[in-house]
Amino acid sequence: MEEYTAFQRKRTEINNKHYEKIVTEIMNHTKIGKGILLKRESSLPSPMALPLDTLEKAMNQKLLLLLKDGRHIKGKLLGFDEYMNLVIDDVEETKGETKRRLGKIILRGSNIVSISLS
Repeated sequence: MEEYTAFQRKRTEINNKHYEKIVTEIMNHTKIGKGILLKRESSLPSPMALPLDTLEKAMNQKLLLLLKDGRHIKGKLLGFDEYMNLVIDDVEETKGETKRRLGKIILRGSNIVSISLS
């Protein structure tokens, strides 16, 4: 029984080391596609587009947003903050077949499912 317990302990130790090695490898790489990893270089910028950077580039452009409750919001992005709360102008809200104009709104970021440039 002691041999079995020692074996289990050794096996757990090996599994933990293997797990740590895998986590370290993943942390040093960036996923760029289906199972494709790109090694990170500290001197190179990250190839990933960050949400706030993308919103910065979308200022004063038309956006199409999908909200948690299924509504679609279309309008021009006027501003945003670090929580992705958005100020949108010329807003048109669509829910099913119903459309309505809302003018200028502030949309809480936690309600947004997706954002696309239109």
